[in-house]
Amino acid sequence: MSKDIFIRLFIPGGILSPGDLRKVVSSAYHFGTNSIHISSRQELLLKCKSQYKKSLEQRFSFLQYKFETEKTQKQNIVTSYPAIHIQETTNWLSEGTFHQILSNFDFQPNLKVNLVDPLQSLTPLFIGQLNFIASEFRGFWFLYLKMKNQKGYDLWPFLVESNEIPPLCKAIEQTFEKFPSASCEYLKDDVLSFRKWNTIPIINHLDFPPYQLPYYEGFHQQEDQKWWLGIYNSDNSYNVNFLESLCLLCSETNNNSIYLTSNSSVIIKNIERKDIFEWEKLLGKYKINTGHSSLELNWQIPDLDKEATKLKKFITRSFIKEGLRTNGLIFGIRTTDVDLACSVIIRRKFRIQIGNIKLLDFYNISYKKNFDINSREAISYANYVKKRDVPTVLTYLTEVFYKKLNSIDAQSESEYLQDEIEINQRPHEEVELFQCQNCLTIYDSRYGDDIGEIPAGRLFEELPPSYRCPVCDSEKESFNSVNSEILL
Repeated sequence: MSKDIFIRLFIPGGILSPGDLRKVVSSAYHFGTNSIHISSRQELLLKCKSQYKKSLEQRFSFLQYKFETEKTQKQNIVTSYPAIHIQETTNWLSEGTFHQILSNFDFQPNLKVNLVDPLQSLTPLFIGQLNFIASEFRGFWFLYLKMKNQKGYDLWPFLVESNEIPPLCKAIEQTFEKFPSASCEYLKDDVLSFRKWNTIPIINHLDFPPYQLPYYEGFHQQEDQKWWLGIYNSDNSYNVNFLESLCLLCSETNNNSIYLTSNSSVIIKNIERKDIFEWEKLLGKYKINTGHSSLELNWQIPDLDKEATKLKKFITRSFIKEGLRTNGLIFGIRTTDVDLACSVIIRRKFRIQIGNIKLLDFYNISYKKNFDINSREAISYANYVKKRDVPTVLTYLTEVFYKKLNSIDAQSESEYLQDEIEINQRPHEEVELFQCQNCLTIYDSRYGDDIGEIPAGRLFEELPPSYRCPVCDSEKESFNSVNSEILL
């Protein structure tokens, strides 16, 4: 019996032509694949029968894009290119800038490389291991590194010039291959000894506005009186017949590029006003909805993960039924150790695992410091939550978020990031946490209790006898001490 295999097409920067996408669609349709998945790293994922593997590889070999049919460590290069002309842009960045850097990569990276404009919010800044973020100086970038099993970021000691990004990535990878467990300091010393690099010193710290995911569906006007269209499907997959028609309409209306985003959506830019009706007809013909609420849009889930998709739908149905507002929050479901760009993390766990058999699942819920998706510090909120109770716990957590939002200081995001760097350099400390035995809410003295107006730094023993759980209103005596290493 022929089994299914997955094929990954690396689309550097998330940019491809209608002609190339049409070739992919034609091949997929020819071999019995009726949908194509867009990954969070701006890749195209196809599923087909293993018997067609060689034939499909032959077809794709004529495309300019690298691909793989076996699971490897190769990674697509992600950019914020789709945000140009539709969001605020650093003044020296252009489409040509991204094209030049991407064309200079003569290898497919093993590390996750991101090229991001700090002023836009369509692509998160820190979703990779090598995060190049545009600086205020023309042609130079900050580099933030995230080492394996590292919670924070390390700032490269110099700004990196655009043309140096590909060779620097290669040098860092070579050091990783030789010394997989190398410290950041050793990595820097080794790479800087390779050759003389074109760099300039860092004068000002990275400064960027608070992250707020834009509404990326439907028609929106660009700065140049043209329009852009965002298309999103809740399961991140798109019918091949629809994609075929989309490519044809792009060609007919002189739209030369199709953009894939890290939200697994498709963006068409530079649409003339006179062509909007044609696009409306296309959307109508294939029953494409461009009116999803933020309850459905603001999610990050692992690629091709059926269980995570089912959980997302279960939670969003409950949110919609309750009329919950979640604007400003981005939810992520973690079933593996893959990092997700989110402010609230829902992590699936199992009480019992015997070989590949996993039993008695539950969920741990945490949130990023200040609910900032760019933070690396996760604060535990509730643990051992049953699936049926996850929407209720998340509802309470949204209340914490809005209370925090109303009282947050005017501290800049760059200061938050600096805090993260400093935290990463501190030795790990074990923290005693207290957990409500009725609803499993966590009290962490490092952060206090926003709802109960308990300031950060107040030990649990110092709380008044009248203290009650912010979620279920249980008395203080309902809390038991738990070890942070067990929960996180």
